[in-house]
Amino acid sequence: LDTDAPGEDAGTAVTAPTTPLTSQTGDYIIVTEPCTSLESWLKTNPSQEELVWALYCMVQALGFLHSSASLAHGNLSPESWKVTSSGDVKLWNYGIVTPSDISSLFQQYEKQATPSSFRSPERQNGEYHVLKSCGIHSMDSYGLGILMRDVLFQRNGVPQTLQKALQRLIGANPKSRPRIVGLLKCPIFNSQYITLQQQLSELAIQPVEQKISFWQNINMAGMTESVAVYKLLPLVQSNINTICSSESLLKQDLYKREVLSMLPVLFGIWERFSIPKQDFLPTIGRMMRIQDRAVRGALLQKMTLLEQQFSEKKKYELNTHVFEPMCSGFSDSSAALRELTLKSSLVLVPHLSPTNLEKLSRYLTRLQSDAEPSIRTNSMVLIIKVTPRLTAVQQEKLLLPSLQRGLSDSFDPCRLACLNAILQYPEFKPEEYANRVLPIVTPKLLDASADVRSKAFEVVHKSLGILKESHEHMTREAAMNATTNGAAASATLTQPQQRPTLAASPAAAVAPAPTSGGYLSGLSSWMSSSTKPEAADGGAGTTATGSIGAAVPTAISRPSGGAIRPNNLPQAPNSTPSMMPMTSKFATTSLNASSNNNDGWDDVDDTGDDGWGDDDDHVFGMSSSPVKAAAPASSLMPQPNLNMQEEEDFFKTFETKQVPLRSTGGKLAAPKPAAKKAAPPKITKLKVDASDWDDF
Repeated sequence: LDTDAPGEDAGTAVTAPTTPLTSQTGDYIIVTEPCTSLESWLKTNPSQEELVWALYCMVQALGFLHSSASLAHGNLSPESWKVTSSGDVKLWNYGIVTPSDISSLFQQYEKQATPSSFRSPERQNGEYHVLKSCGIHSMDSYGLGILMRDVLFQRNGVPQTLQKALQRLIGANPKSRPRIVGLLKCPIFNSQYITLQQQLSELAIQPVEQKISFWQNINMAGMTESVAVYKLLPLVQSNINTICSSESLLKQDLYKREVLSMLPVLFGIWERFSIPKQDFLPTIGRMMRIQDRAVRGALLQKMTLLEQQFSEKKKYELNTHVFEPMCSGFSDSSAALRELTLKSSLVLVPHLSPTNLEKLSRYLTRLQSDAEPSIRTNSMVLIIKVTPRLTAVQQEKLLLPSLQRGLSDSFDPCRLACLNAILQYPEFKPEEYANRVLPIVTPKLLDASADVRSKAFEVVHKSLGILKESHEHMTREAAMNATTNGAAASATLTQPQQRPTLAASPAAAVAPAPTSGGYLSGLSSWMSSSTKPEAADGGAGTTATGSIGAAVPTAISRPSGGAIRPNNLPQAPNSTPSMMPMTSKFATTSLNASSNNNDGWDDVDDTGDDGWGDDDDHVFGMSSSPVKAAAPASSLMPQPNLNMQEEEDFFKTFETKQVPLRSTGGKLAAPKPAAKKAAPPKITKLKVDASDWDDF
């Protein structure tokens, strides 16, 4: 790649350079797998087995280069070796590789490329013709021996089984140096660790039956983390993805068995070693779709181990690739698989979406009717875990009906699970304890199981405590409300009571008299409404003719404006309301008035007679004979021959309760009287003969 003259457009294919390629233009870019230098890896203090495996990799690489490519590397220094994360050693730095005839390029640059300590004596002396007469391996054999002695086994020394081979590799005579590939027969390479590494390297080309045998018999005890995490785990994942991605392979039981044999290895690695953050959820989801109960059961048993793969960022993958395929286990005909599915769901609950939570709650409701009592019990345990994550409506539909079904179960642990669920659930309201919880729990106070009875008493005791606290709280609130309302009422009663008054208005009208009642009720109303008459402009009482043509008391007068106004109604703001007692006012205005004035109504009572022709004329000293001269307006009847006490007693018998006035579209009117008439007041002072009341 010519890095000095790349293509004009970034991101497109590299075009031919615009300048000619020479030894001074461009760089070589080598892309490899993640690896580190040999010197850096040795600083991590690898084990003796890992060092032996590194030597094994070096021998294999050089043996391939010599036998298959017929090339000599010529630069076996520490800089020519790289180590991967799995501990495999890779050969590189092929800048001066040469065939057996020793190329001129090698002769020109080998002194600058290779450190002198790793160059054989004939190379240091420039005797390249000697190398041409020897085997192609001779210069690399010397370099490997120096590398073993000074670099690879420098810390603990070269193993005893390699001492003889080392002496031959670094011999002065190039013709006596052995071929490197012969070292593979050394007993040091017969360890279990080397055998495992060899099997892993060749596993991809093995038949399925041999793979199954390998996975079933693999020993994880002496495996290092570098091999397990960076070599074995990727191999397992690659095989599973290959099988699960092919519908034709999934239909064959042989490949299902291979997947099943790899699961213990997969879970063993996850349990023993710290796995880097990798996305295994798609792999788990693919295995969940395998129609094999053994595979599904193995996955469900290790669901707690898979929880470390669940995160908020992977929530969609979890709900789509894991939970949805897993739901088929809730309705499987195998009771063991149904129970495994139920137990493994507990791990998924915190990560499920609202839709899948509601879906899970429906499955749990169905499992409460399962034939297996253990499944019914575990479903109740899971319901109490799912409920807090549901909406309020879903909680109401799920929890209490499920508790009612569970408490009716014939299996003692199921009933205990329901009672424990009630004790653990903190969201019940006092109304629910009183109306829904206690009615289904109290029958269990006499349960056949002593454990159920004891737990039921705990629930009842807790419920009553909560209800008592609620009762005390309601009592305190009621007392506070009563105190507040009493204070408000006291403040209202202490305000001064004023008699309602009406302002003078030209549009004011006379309040209609009640239409019901007899003579006494009409007389009482008239007595209660009488007030001191106001003087007209001319000094005499003003008269007015009512619409009903009956005698109207002098309590109604006409002010200067010409409008008729009752004196006992509210007056204008500039008028002074009369607060005199009713009896005193009447005595002042009616009984003590002069009999010389006309009242202005021009009716029969102007003669001194009240016009009724009844027996009370002698009480007031009235005469039935007409009087020619008009009576003064300030008098209705002559002064009776009664003292003050008798007068007050007499008029007390006619006092009625004052009725407030109401507004009717600009006019003032008294409200309609109640349908039930009050009993007529008892008259003690006035003796009247009812036989003379022929007009009623």
